[in-house]
Amino acid sequence: MGYIYLYTGTGGGKTTNALGLALRSVGHKRKVVIIQFLKWWKNTGEYKIRKLLAPYYEIYQFGRKGWHGLSNLGEEDKKLAKKP
Repeated sequence: MGYIYLYTGTGGGKTTNALGLALRSVGHKRKVVIIQFLKWWKNTGEYKIRKLLAPYYEIYQFGRKGWHGLSNLGEEDKKLAKKP
């Protein structure tokens, strides 16, 4: 059994907070799964490091290409967020 932390809202700091907690947990050999909604860009540090931190770190991204803003979310975005 583990914990679920959910970071939401406008402005910065969500990814930074999540990754700080994740890194500390991985350092103690605890498994971490990062899920990013409305994200698609794989050229980020938090995505690129996944192979080096395996098997304790996993990251999944759900979103369509580009930034569309919260006011432009549609059915495709909802479908991608629910994707297994």
